[in-house]
Amino acid sequence: FPWPADGKWELFPSGAQVQEYIRRYAREFDIYECCKLETAVLQVSPKQGASARGWSVKYQTEGLAPAVEEFDFLVMATGMYSSHPHMPVAPGIEVFKGQILHSCTFTDRKVAAGKRVVVVGGGKSAVDNAVAAAKEGKSTVLLCREAHWPVPRYLANLVPFKWGTYSRFGHSTLPMHHAEPACSRWLHWLLTPLKWLWWR
Repeated sequence: FPWPADGKWELFPSGAQVQEYIRRYAREFDIYECCKLETAVLQVSPKQGASARGWSVKYQTEGLAPAVEEFDFLVMATGMYSSHPHMPVAPGIEVFKGQILHSCTFTDRKVAAGKRVVVVGGGKSAVDNAVAAAKEGKSTVLLCREAHWPVPRYLANLVPFKWGTYSRFGHSTLPMHHAEPACSRWLHWLLTPLKWLWWR
């Protein structure tokens, strides 16, 4: 399902554009007919009986009475962010006067307006939250255990990352492989200053 031709889509789509793409995909292929929205799964259990196969699912749609249906297969796709966020307890947290948020609850960057923000972690969510907070906050610090190497979308603001790394050109700018032939090793050595400049 390609990106619809009747709209203008960014090379790196925003969250809103991805959401719109998913909705249009669902409409195009009648996915909504297979979905129960605003519905909580209350209980899941295997069918009873020696030869029984499949699952019995008890669910409740908002505003309706609970119902039970049987299915041949069951896929648990709750996701890693579906449960309550884990908030580590740091020494001195009881006297901290500021606000503490988990990355999944930081949904409005204006919460950081005029504040000094520290983001703990070095993963994708931490970097996204640090960027969002920096646009509103007084100052933002990204605190992680060891140095990370974020990769820009465009190398030197010109070359898309995938072309600059997943290609012969990109391979030539990376550290030399131990099995390179003599000619290739000589070129790598000769262009070392250029490689240094490229990754700066």
